[in-house]
Amino acid sequence: TTTAQAAQSLPAPYEYLQKRLEPFNLSVHEYKPNSKRGIYIQTTIYRQPNQILLQWQDEEIMYAERALQQRPELEMVVQYAYKKYKTPVLTDEAILALFMVLEEMQPSNEDFALYMSTIPTQVTSALDSSCPTHVAEAILPRCYAQAVEYTHDYVKRMHNTCLAALQEATSDQEISLPLDRFTWAFSAI
Repeated sequence: TTTAQAAQSLPAPYEYLQKRLEPFNLSVHEYKPNSKRGIYIQTTIYRQPNQILLQWQDEEIMYAERALQQRPELEMVVQYAYKKYKTPVLTDEAILALFMVLEEMQPSNEDFALYMSTIPTQVTSALDSSCPTHVAEAILPRCYAQAVEYTHDYVKRMHNTCLAALQEATSDQEISLPLDRFTWAFSAI
């Protein structure tokens, strides 16, 4: 398949990624159209071992410190949570998940919005709530099922902490932070 053919068969959100990877002779493909499984990247040329595949500019990388710089309310949330709990309770993952949900609800960074459009709408992970508990318990060894349960509890605690800190830091008790979107973002990280 040529790069142009691959781009034509992709849904609109992946066009950005296709354009971003094209200079590196890479093409984007869906596993199965509209399957929500995501995409894979394929090289269009022969490559030598250890050859650089692609390069990102530093400003294209999102990490917790940069998220705090881009959304002032996040800095207030982190400071509030630290003062309340006397310890840095919000992990980088929680900060990034909160950033992703806030960006989804109220975009402030066009490049990051384009990146977010490339993330599958459903990230398959232990946090995937669409898998019924009795099914997960039937197919997982007990120790894994318990680890999944602990992970669910951990993400819920991070969500509750982020939500409470966000409401207090912004003095807006009506502000929402949907648990399903926070879980999706946490899984995508």
